[in-house]
Amino acid sequence: MDITFYFVTLLYLENVKAENIQINAHVSAHVYTKVHDLTQWYTKMGEIMSSKFVEIHKVCQWCGSVFIAKKQNTRYCTHTCNSRAYKANKRVQTKIRIEKTTDEIIKNQPIADFKDRDFLNCTQAAKLLGVCRKTVYNLIYNKKLRAVRITSRITIIRRRDIDELLEISMPYEPQQKTDYRLPISIL
Repeated sequence: MDITFYFVTLLYLENVKAENIQINAHVSAHVYTKVHDLTQWYTKMGEIMSSKFVEIHKVCQWCGSVFIAKKQNTRYCTHTCNSRAYKANKRVQTKIRIEKTTDEIIKNQPIADFKDRDFLNCTQAAKLLGVCRKTVYNLIYNKKLRAVRITSRITIIRRRDIDELLEISMPYEPQQKTDYRLPISIL
């Protein structure tokens, strides 16, 4: 018979005893015996299924040798294999991280894309000069940098004009210090 039948019957018998109703003693003893036997069987199966009695054969993911694992989630046969796999994984992660960083550095150097072009737009000229776009537009409006407006949205600057701007510009001279502070005696 099914174990559920015995447990349901046992619960029924407990309720009947609580109400002081007399039942067949033979049926009661039989059900109690079966339930006790099933409980012992489940307990014994639990012990058998524990790692003490069951040998779990696994293949080491690092060296490929067969070993007996103590747990289901064991992946390596020894601590040495585990350490070697961990270090190899870290090396791969470091290599991937370095490649990503290198790709980002290359992406962030857009000057290489247009440094040999003869014609540039304002954004490219700003990146080439190392200033913001507004500064390039101010140089164009102040007529220090020549540019051609093709449409209302496209402005083209010749590379030669940028080079001329840098050649013609006055060399940098430090500003003279001016003392705007008044002496205390005058106040």
